[in-house]
Amino acid sequence: MNTKLKFILAISLFGMLSQHSILAQDTVIHRNVTVEREYKPVIQDVGKINAGPNAMILKVEKAVPKYSDFNLPLSVEHNIHTLPAAEIQHEKFRQMNQGLFRLGMGSHLNTLGDLSLPLIKNRDAKLDLNINHLGTFSHRLHSLTKMGMDFVKEYDALTINAGVKASHQHFRYYGDCFNQVGSMVNMNELGKDYENAIFTENISNTVNPNRKPMSWLQKDIMGDSLNTFWRASALLSIASNTTADNLQYHFGAKYNYFNSLNGLSEHFINASGGMSIPMDKNRLGVDFDYSNMMYRPNMSYFSTFNFWDYYSIMGLNPYFQMSGSTWDVRIGAKSSFAMTHGRSFSPSPDIKAEWQASPKYVALYGGVTGAYTINTMSDMMFENRYLYPDTRVEDTYTPINLYAGVKVRPIEGLLVDAFVDYRKIENQYFFVNKSYKLTHSVNGISPSDSTIYSNRMDVVYSAASLTRLGCRVNYRYKNSFNVQLKTVHNQWNVAAERYAWLKPEWETDLTTEFSLTKDFHLMASLLCESATRARLGNLNMPFNQKVDLNLAATYSLSRYWSTFIRINNLLNSRYQDFLGYQVQGINGLIGMTFNLQ
Repeated sequence: MNTKLKFILAISLFGMLSQHSILAQDTVIHRNVTVEREYKPVIQDVGKINAGPNAMILKVEKAVPKYSDFNLPLSVEHNIHTLPAAEIQHEKFRQMNQGLFRLGMGSHLNTLGDLSLPLIKNRDAKLDLNINHLGTFSHRLHSLTKMGMDFVKEYDALTINAGVKASHQHFRYYGDCFNQVGSMVNMNELGKDYENAIFTENISNTVNPNRKPMSWLQKDIMGDSLNTFWRASALLSIASNTTADNLQYHFGAKYNYFNSLNGLSEHFINASGGMSIPMDKNRLGVDFDYSNMMYRPNMSYFSTFNFWDYYSIMGLNPYFQMSGSTWDVRIGAKSSFAMTHGRSFSPSPDIKAEWQASPKYVALYGGVTGAYTINTMSDMMFENRYLYPDTRVEDTYTPINLYAGVKVRPIEGLLVDAFVDYRKIENQYFFVNKSYKLTHSVNGISPSDSTIYSNRMDVVYSAASLTRLGCRVNYRYKNSFNVQLKTVHNQWNVAAERYAWLKPEWETDLTTEFSLTKDFHLMASLLCESATRARLGNLNMPFNQKVDLNLAATYSLSRYWSTFIRINNLLNSRYQDFLGYQVQGINGLIGMTFNLQ
């Protein structure tokens, strides 16, 4: 691996603390076909600590060729996530079985640490150890430490994958509280003046009728207390290595554990698999999935919590696959069945088509699909760690999702991907501040303070539709320059709410990387989001638009050592992702990276 690739990789891994993560969603590979392993243990781009990182779910997927000229539309998540162009270099780095050790420190008591070590690196067997830490130990306390081991063993007929992961997340509820007229509440003064006032929570969505509203002293609901999440997971799977003329199969099992120190613990058990058989030049197959969730309280005041203590879902997906040299069509149907609670039957189509109209220049794609998404506590607390500790967000059902797009590669190194996407969604969730009403008054308390909106978050639900128009443009010149622009326009139509709370209408993300010399490399990224609105009871609170500019640089000191510096939120933007939680202003990080041979 030459020096240039090594330090382009280093840029993509340098992370900081702010409000968004930059975990890869899709990859631009400059080859016609790339075959990806079923389980690919790579060091995730560290991103920015204040955004909930992606859920630590080990996925079992069939190891089939992935055509990089075909790509689904951008994710429907709240933010566009940047894809560093050096992800390609990152993958090459991993394939060369080298290790990495990295340390960094910065303003706001920010800390960073990484260790990636290949313990076994045989031709047919790999065992990798990955440890990652990101933390800020200022008033906006948030520390996340992850550790995992991933094993891959290849035989002539099949591949075995196994993995274990664990993480520790510690943070502070540092956000502001508000009263019923939308004014910020001074927690120290109000708590001191009316510390004996009792407020009772408002449960806006009662899933378990036995869960009675809980009452608290005012000082208890307005504090900036701490919480800790523990996560652990294990995966074992096998997948066939047979050719397209034979039976193909993949089977796996995984177990995820989530524990909120001040809330609930969740046990998630999943078994999935599938098989397909040849029919002339086509294939007939079926995929299945079974998930079981169990919940237990960790605090005595949650002896009865606002969700079922047991829940299970089964999914079935038969399909017929037709393929040609430049086209691929899948026709199937998805069905989800709730065993004990929730929707007993949730069907959706599964039709996808891809066509390389001109294999070197133009590709068209489209589909009519749908999904039933299980919103586990582990996933949701990653998305928004400030959720109230016994909030188990109900599942989301998308009965119909239509999309179509075109990819054009007019010249070497330039890729343009434009798409339109429409989704009809049942039970779409939106984050709001959790409310408490005064139930035991004290003399002198202001009527406007009779309702308190805390810095813990709740959810409201509504049927909704979402139309999205988006485009991605990527240009790459050899290994010295890369620029990528993503932009999406979101048009929400929400049935039961005035607005799509905290959902921006426009999202734009620009990332560029280039090498000034063989030893000196730079990266810049700019994230922009249009203004949004947050709900505070019957009030709507406008959010300012987000503009987040970040710069990074690395310099090679030797074959093994490099130093890096990163400045985040260079414009010192004071935006919020959740009402009351202002992000860090301008902040920086410096550190060293050592490549282990």
